[in-house]
Amino acid sequence: KKIALYALGPIGVSGISFLVIPILAWKYSPDIVADYAILQAIIAFGVLFFTLGSDQAFFRNYYESQNKAQLLKNVLIISTLPMVFILSVLLYFWEFFGGYIYIENNIWIIFLTLTCMFFSVINRLLSLIQRLENQAFLFSVSQFLPKLLFLIAILVPVFTNDPNFYWVAGGQAFGLLVVNLYFFYINKKILIHSYFSSVDKILIKKLLDYGLPLLISNILFWLLRYADRFYVKYLSDNNELAMYALATSVSGGFAILGTLFNTIWVPKALRLYEKNDLDVEYLEKVAFLVSFIGLLIIILTFSLKSLIAQILPSLYSNIVYLLPLLILPTLYYTVAEIMGIGISLSKKTYKMVFVSALSALLHCGLSFLLIPNAFVLRCKSTK
Repeated sequence: KKIALYALGPIGVSGISFLVIPILAWKYSPDIVADYAILQAIIAFGVLFFTLGSDQAFFRNYYESQNKAQLLKNVLIISTLPMVFILSVLLYFWEFFGGYIYIENNIWIIFLTLTCMFFSVINRLLSLIQRLENQAFLFSVSQFLPKLLFLIAILVPVFTNDPNFYWVAGGQAFGLLVVNLYFFYINKKILIHSYFSSVDKILIKKLLDYGLPLLISNILFWLLRYADRFYVKYLSDNNELAMYALATSVSGGFAILGTLFNTIWVPKALRLYEKNDLDVEYLEKVAFLVSFIGLLIIILTFSLKSLIAQILPSLYSNIVYLLPLLILPTLYYTVAEIMGIGISLSKKTYKMVFVSALSALLHCGLSFLLIPNAFVLRCKSTK
């Protein structure tokens, strides 16, 4: 029952995504689709960077903490104070970098982008409470609610014949705002206690000691997962990026099991570790099962490629050849989460940096070598 409740979120997101994809493909220009891909990458970077690894430190210390409200307050301080300062500076100098990101260099687009980053970081931190308290249904609602609101937002200009990027960025920001209000409401008790809790400098140092090595690893992970969109944007063109972005969205729907597994796995591994029931043989069995399911998903993708090609305009027909390559990184990441859990449990997070750095260097080098000649069909093969 608990797994089914956790599955509601990824299933809801996937279902809505399969509605969003044809709307973007048929009603919005490739330039807007390309800018949406960049927006998603920027938001993801904001979450990984501005949390400073404190989200994972919160995860690791939650069950051991005697004062969870104080733990939450110190985690929020670590993330929000530098984030507010940096985002304010970025907004002030928006003209300097805006033109390098989007096709249209506009202060309101930049403002919406920075707003999305802020709301996404708060969403990331508060959503951990539901995961750690095993409140599966509440967590699932928080996953598909912003996607549903985004779907409504991009549908409005379709009927007014005015689809533009303001609706896309604004819909993203509105959905994240609503889910933040939702988290504030369901977590109001611990947030009130957190407000009156004290700032603990020793605890902050402890959290940073755990989280900062993960910050480097997180940035390297972002390079592996999202930087390819920038490679395609600058080494190819927006039409190629739009096709690549839609293919990524479709493959995200097939990667639902990976998302669901990662949501459940870490809390379960922590509980098993606390009971001394986590061993290598168990990890190997779980990794084998996940790999087998991933193989079945890739086979399913090949069998559905004709159907996928029919629901998209001819401009995007080639995405069917990208899907298997786009699904593989999620499978690799899920297996790595299983076998690499020992690094997090032992709190030797600095070891993740070396592995991630090597992968990111290979990915970056091969992308610059292959994309200008083969465009996006080779981009994912570098991962």
